[in-house]
Amino acid sequence: MQHYYEKYSTTPMVWLVRVILKPLLKVVILSFLLYLIISAFFLKTFKIESDSMLPGLARMNRVLATPLSYGSKLPFLSSRLPGLTKPQYGDLVICTPPYYPAGNSLFNTFEPLVRFLTLQKAAPHRNPGRGSNTRYMIKRIIGLPGDTIKLEAFTAYVKPQSKDRFYSEKELISPGYEIRIEVMPEAWQSDFPLTGNMEEITLKENEYFLLGDNRMKSNDSRSWGPLLFSRIDSRVFYRYWPFNQSEKL
Repeated sequence: MQHYYEKYSTTPMVWLVRVILKPLLKVVILSFLLYLIISAFFLKTFKIESDSMLPGLARMNRVLATPLSYGSKLPFLSSRLPGLTKPQYGDLVICTPPYYPAGNSLFNTFEPLVRFLTLQKAAPHRNPGRGSNTRYMIKRIIGLPGDTIKLEAFTAYVKPQSKDRFYSEKELISPGYEIRIEVMPEAWQSDFPLTGNMEEITLKENEYFLLGDNRMKSNDSRSWGPLLFSRIDSRVFYRYWPFNQSEKL
């Protein structure tokens, strides 16, 4: 009696695609979709890469931020959902400076994918100047819409819309935070540049005044003016790295 055997074979490339690459691609796609949902609506992580928020936040610190507070932005769109609250005095926020291109630029559209594939290498801060490609910064909200703001020796004084006098930022913001101000040379005069003085400005509707805690090394509203609410992305609420400094912010 003769026996016949059927023989099946496949090339190594076909086997690689079927057994390894296709399942791996499915895992990557599902992971990206999960990441997109979480980061767009609930939680984001950022790495600090400048000294502008010293002494509170240092280089290489990592923080958690939530877009839920002010309203999650819909992926690939310019609209956002209603938020749980409005920005308040002292809030630490992730924001986009006004000189960064607005709208749906190519980078903005594919940014979630870029952040996913680079393991969150898109950082909130890289000492940007005008013309920089850096999209995100971390700053502290000092003034709200309708407030009148002035600066004297790097300290902000705020006259809320409903008040008739100025309050120092420390009177309005609690819990407290430290401001880093370097000592000026003895002969440095108050009308010289970089003395931390600013004449009064009044914020319009949907405008916020943001400053870094390290006043002499921060690119903020002193140089690019009030920031529109649409450019505030999320509220920073926790530092998780380094672990020995983890705390609520």
